Amino acid sequence: MDIIKSKVEYLCKESSHSAKYVEIDGRRVPFGTRNMRIQLEEPSDKFDLVCQAEAWAISLTKGKGKGNQVRVTYVNDTIIMKVFWCDRFDGPTQAGLRCAVEAFSSACPGRVSDNHTCVYEIKTRRFSSDTVRKAVEVKTEVAVTVRGKARVSAGVTHTNEREVVNAYTVDSRSYIVIPAGYRFCSFSKASSSKDDLAATGFKWTCNLPTFVQTTMITGRCTDLKLCESRSPCSSADSQPSGNGKRSAEAQPVTMLLALFLIVSSNLANLL
Repeated sequence: MDIIKSKVEYLCKESSHSAKYVEIDGRRVPFGTRNMRIQLEEPSDKFDLVCQAEAWAISLTKGKGKGNQVRVTYVNDTIIMKVFWCDRFDGPTQAGLRCAVEAFSSACPGRVSDNHTCVYEIKTRRFSSDTVRKAVEVKTEVAVTVRGKARVSAGVTHTNEREVVNAYTVDSRSYIVIPAGYRFCSFSKASSSKDDLAATGFKWTCNLPTFVQTTMITGRCTDLKLCESRSPCSSADSQPSGNGKRSAEAQPVTMLLALFLIVSSNLANLL
């Protein structure tokens, strides 16, 4: 999250007899520049400004704490400096980029020809490759209800490679159904757009994740190239609501309940 600390304006007239730039902490800012970003090597509350061979030591934040990025506009003989605290600097560097973030889950045990399915609970508000890999099977009565909604209680009807998997809702929780012998791969499409307030000047917008079932242990969910950033679709990113499948994440309560039922069933069989 980027937090503005202060905004400072200085008059610095450009003349034909001098260099057409100013220096901020030793870095040149050409005349005509808009929103040039300067990352400070160390968080600071002051910096040096040089204009027309004159130097000033300028307070960055005037008692509002240290900043780690200065955004500079130098037009109309005026330098406008906005000082920010940025949590991260690894956003996109241009608009119009498109890529995907992917992750595989655990597989539904059994052979592809087996006539049974596995039900997984899925998280509905964020995408994370780590949480997809930690998804667990739901084996309670909820699974029976989900299979009924998916219309696979009497047999498996969706056993196509790379088929997009639908999500089903029960009591405000979301689930997917995977046939035996398959695993699901989840991917989220990301695109970049301009954002003057972002640390890089651009931001990622991530679609809600899509699930694809596959028999592959590794591989790709989509033909889109992978994003260079490991996970631009973090929980802090704004994600469009509405269409699209959503990310898988194990629910702790469900995991404990399922484990309790399994252990109880095993103990009953031993007694």
